[in-house]
Amino acid sequence: MDTVTNSAYNVTEYITRDLKKGAIIPMGPLVLGLTAAAGSILANLLTITAIVSSRLNKHSTHILVANQSSCDLLVAVNTIATYVRAIYSHLLPLWLANVLRLANSVTMHSVIVISLGNSLLIGVDRFIATVSPFKYKSIATKKRVYYTIGLMWLAVIGVLSFPLVIHNINRKLDDWIINMMELTTIYPQGFPAFVGVLMCSLMVTNFILYFAIMVAFQRVSGRVESINATGQKSRKLTSTVAIVVMFTLVFYCPFVVYLMLPPAKGKADVVKRMLAQVALVLITFASYINNIIYPLRQRRYRDAYAKVFSCSKVNVQVEPASQKTTKSTPP
Repeated sequence: MDTVTNSAYNVTEYITRDLKKGAIIPMGPLVLGLTAAAGSILANLLTITAIVSSRLNKHSTHILVANQSSCDLLVAVNTIATYVRAIYSHLLPLWLANVLRLANSVTMHSVIVISLGNSLLIGVDRFIATVSPFKYKSIATKKRVYYTIGLMWLAVIGVLSFPLVIHNINRKLDDWIINMMELTTIYPQGFPAFVGVLMCSLMVTNFILYFAIMVAFQRVSGRVESINATGQKSRKLTSTVAIVVMFTLVFYCPFVVYLMLPPAKGKADVVKRMLAQVALVLITFASYINNIIYPLRQRRYRDAYAKVFSCSKVNVQVEPASQKTTKSTPP
């Protein structure tokens, strides 16, 4: 199993690698990871339900937030799958254990890339709302947002699957299944650096975009459309989004650093294994940050959550940022 450290899809392998030698998962990361994952699943299901069942689903930003919650939900499910597979894989047939292993690792990395891409989409949405509030409604339509989300998912899956398909296109099925035991034989040389650089590039682009949003945020602060009630709501939503994304980027850093580290042996291997444990826990915590920050700073989310808990029809008022009116619900 040592050669698996060369693979880009090896984060979950560092978690499980030593179990075959009789080792156990450290209790601290195990408890933190499972607790965070369970909380994330419940919180993201609540957020998705609240947005879909209320008038929040008429606003492009909140649709993108729901998509972000979908990504976070998959991250949490994969975290639980990692630990469960690690502990009980010896009870499964070898072929099924290998299929689950590959699906677990591929899904985890794909979803994180999609999550970073979705953060960019939210940033573009809020940038338009900030600099062109009167054109925002006509530009950021629901139809365009749904199409963009779909294209992003397809693009990320295609980019990450293409090297796998090309590298294994001439491999016989029996040989491919056997070699699933060593992920380095399935993924091409240099793929770890590719995935790491892709994630790092998305993180840097997010940082630049949200910095530009904050600059534009300050420049338009004196405009009439920014000081009325609707403009203030839009500005608060923009700042809330920025806070969520910044926390997410910070929590993703250990994961990206881990991916870009070269294969390690000896003491360096021990350090890298500990980094894998930390990275998995942090990305799981990152998966429910938005479910805490949005309701804390946005009354519309608190109202939508309350309606879900009370099982009554949700009727949260959402006014587009481009609408020039002072009628709104109190913040």
